[in-house]
Amino acid sequence: MRMHTACHLLSVICPFPITGASVNEADSRVDFDLPDANVTKEEVTIRLMELVNGDHPVFTRWISEEELESNPGLVKSKNVRPPRGAGRIRLVCIGEEAVVDSQPCGGTHVASTAEVGEIHIGKIEKKGRENRRFRIRFGSLPAS
Repeated sequence: MRMHTACHLLSVICPFPITGASVNEADSRVDFDLPDANVTKEEVTIRLMELVNGDHPVFTRWISEEELESNPGLVKSKNVRPPRGAGRIRLVCIGEEAVVDSQPCGGTHVASTAEVGEIHIGKIEKKGRENRRFRIRFGSLPAS
């Protein structure tokens, strides 16, 4: 739950289409369609920890499939779309009135960003001409 929520926070800081992800207990990765990774792991870590320390509420709400159709920006994945046919879509929202983030997700999350705890970007890897992989780990950023 902590790591999954951390991945949502990373997608806020890196507002690019997600091309892949893998969430594990100790570390995770999120791949973005990002041609030029003009960011550093230190900068991203600072911004992640600002969101964690902001102690923002994390909650869910439901919208209709029609509402999702009229707000395509809610879907951050480049290739995967939320399942359809049930008539409604579950959104995970972060922040009062979802001011930090709102996106379709069926996973488990903490109740507040502060519950994520200390996290950092361990590595940013180039995985193709326009694909960058961000590795998230628990704990503080090791000294360079």
